[in-house]
Amino acid sequence: MPDPSDDAAAALERAWQEHWARLLALLVGRFRRLDLAEDALADAFAAAVRTWPADGIPDSPAAWLLTAARRRALDQVRSETIARRREPLMVVDAEARVAAATAVDDGGHIPDERLRMLFTCCHPALSPDARAALCLRFVSGLSVGEIARLFLVQESTMAARLTRAKKKVAAAGIPFTVPAPDRLADRLDVVAAVIYLVFTSGYAPATGEEPLRTSSAAEAIRLAGVLDALLPDRIAAEHAVAARSATTNWRRIADLYAELEDLTGSPVVRLARAVAVMEVEGPEAGLALLVGLDSRLPHHHRLPAVRAEFLARAGRPLAAVASFEVAITLCGNDAERNHLRKRAAEVAARRP
Repeated sequence: MPDPSDDAAAALERAWQEHWARLLALLVGRFRRLDLAEDALADAFAAAVRTWPADGIPDSPAAWLLTAARRRALDQVRSETIARRREPLMVVDAEARVAAATAVDDGGHIPDERLRMLFTCCHPALSPDARAALCLRFVSGLSVGEIARLFLVQESTMAARLTRAKKKVAAAGIPFTVPAPDRLADRLDVVAAVIYLVFTSGYAPATGEEPLRTSSAAEAIRLAGVLDALLPDRIAAEHAVAARSATTNWRRIADLYAELEDLTGSPVVRLARAVAVMEVEGPEAGLALLVGLDSRLPHHHRLPAVRAEFLARAGRPLAAVASFEVAITLCGNDAERNHLRKRAAEVAARRP
C-alpha cells in the first residue's frame, strides 16, 4: 500500500509551489504586517507536516492552510495586546487592537488580489530595490536565493537587505494599505519591474532541472495584462508586437535599451542592449558592448553565454567554445547547462 506520508509530502509540495505566494499576499493584506504573515503561514505549513499524514489531506489544502495561518496570526496579535496591557502607562484595548490589525482596505479599484499586494508593498518610503525584493518574497513567494540571483547579489546580501526592509517597515510604522487610484502611477515603475523579474524567474530559472517554470512566467504575463488594463499605454511591449520573430524591430529595441541604460547604468541592461545591437549591426558591434562587463557581472553565466554566441557568429569558434565552457561552469540550471554543452559541441564541430 502507498505510504500516506508520501501523499501528504507531495500535497504539501504542491501547496507550497501553487499557493504560498497567494496565501502570503492575503495574510499581509489582512494583517498589514510582513513578519506576522510570514511566521503565521510558516507555522501553518509546519502544522500540516505534522497532521496531514495522520489525519489525511484536506479537500482544499489552500483553505486549510489559510485558516490555520489566520488563527495563528490572531493568536499572536492577542498575545501582543495582552503583553502591552501589562506594561505600565500603556493600557490598550485588546479588541480595538485586534480589529485594527485585521481591518481590510478592499482596494476595489485594483481588480486582482496579487496586483493589489504588489502596489501595497511598493511603498515609496522604501528604496526601489527594497520594494522589489519585498514584493518578490512576500507576493510572488520566491526564495531568498532566487531573489538574490535575480538581483545579481550574494544570498547573504539579499537576506540582510530583506531584514533591513522589514525592520524599517516595523520601526517607521509604514502603512500597508492600497494606494488611492490617483497614486498608482507613483508606484508603477517598481510594480512593472517586479512583474518582469517574476517572468525572468520563470523563463530562465537559475537552478533545477526544468528549462522553464511555466507557472511563474504565466502568472507574470497575466499580471502584466491586468496592469495594462488598469493603467493602459504605460508598459513597454516592442519585443511582442511583431507578427513573426524575423520582423522584430531590433533597431527600436536597441535604441530603447540605450535610453534605459542611460537612466539606470545597469550592466544587465547593457547585456540586453548588446544582443539587440548584434541583431542590427552584427556580432563585432555586440562584442564591443560587452567590454568591461566581466567585473560588473562576475557570476552571471549569461554574459559568457552571450559572448560565446557572438564569437560563433563572428567566425571565431575556438574563442566561442572557450566562452561556452565558462558559461557552463557558472550556470546552475541543469537544462540550460545541457543546452550550453550542446551549443558548444555544435560550434566545435563546425570549426575548420
